[in-house]
Amino acid sequence: MQAKLFAWTNCSVAEFMLKLPFPPPFAIVRAGISQLKNLDLLDKWEDLVELGAFCLALPIVELPYAMMIVYAHLFKCLRPILIIVSTIIIGDPFQSKPNNRFSLEFKRRLVSNKNSDHFVFYQLYLQWEQSTDKKQFCINQNIKYFRMKQIDCFKKSIIDYLIHIKFSKFFYSNNDENIDLNENSSCWPLIQAILVRCLPQNLISYDQQWLSR
Repeated sequence: MQAKLFAWTNCSVAEFMLKLPFPPPFAIVRAGISQLKNLDLLDKWEDLVELGAFCLALPIVELPYAMMIVYAHLFKCLRPILIIVSTIIIGDPFQSKPNNRFSLEFKRRLVSNKNSDHFVFYQLYLQWEQSTDKKQFCINQNIKYFRMKQIDCFKKSIIDYLIHIKFSKFFYSNNDENIDLNENSSCWPLIQAILVRCLPQNLISYDQQWLSR
């Protein structure tokens, strides 16, 4: 999709890509264009639609995560989406093998009745953030402390970037100074819908054994 930034007027994405010094195979180019159309990022003439333009403004994350952030702004559920995006990118903060039944029970409590590891990551971050002794919290719950710190830092870097480019102004006018981008953050079905819409299928699957790991 970055090719749209550099291609000259009336030049298709495929034509531009094939004129590069080391062009990718044509079949891969066509498959990529087809995928962008299926995601409603390009129209049938291979021109950027609004969603695609918004995603191009977020080069700090890969395309699926940029889409999630765009939808999070539109539907006002930014905080959970940023936490989930950061956790997916940085990695699972749970230790590979729980060392006691208490950590397993903790994981099951986080799941609640949602059956979603993304929901677990979100709830885990909230509890970690609220804990007075974050390192001890991680020891008690068999969590990787430095992984949590990385997730937190990455989330903050995304927020800093969004503020720097005034990303919310793309969606809301300057008169909406009191807009709450987390108004719907407690609506899990909405967040799930964004995940299903944006994430590749290999990032959304049901794993019966995940709770016991």
